Amino acid sequence: MQELFSIPLNLEAHHYYSLFITDDTAAHAFYVKDALRSESRTDTCLVRFVNASPGSGSLDFAVGDTLKFSNKAFTDTSDFRPVGISGLKAIALYQSGSAEPLVSGHYPLAAGKSYTFYAKGKKGDSGATALNLG
Repeated sequence: MQELFSIPLNLEAHHYYSLFITDDTAAHAFYVKDALRSESRTDTCLVRFVNASPGSGSLDFAVGDTLKFSNKAFTDTSDFRPVGISGLKAIALYQSGSAEPLVSGHYPLAAGKSYTFYAKGKKGDSGATALNLG
């Protein structure tokens, strides 16, 4: 296997981390220490948003009509926040301040679970590297 790149990570014992590799350059890879918590309510789950899309500018992300993460620049990671569940939940990605979604769809959310949604790809690209949600 050929090495793509390597980066030094300063990780503390007994903590959880998320690593985001956004393309083939070390400069665009980043990691965050996760602040995990459980959600024991039967009518909510936990959601966070990460902008892992280099060159797409600041983004807004909405889950249904009740939860919005605003003005997230590349590498910004939100805290986990509770959101009510009701079957399929509408999700949408916007350029910050815009009302026109760049990407939208629906996602099933289950009570008591934690979800990380992230912007990936690049605005203006097509195919596998197009701006999308993961």
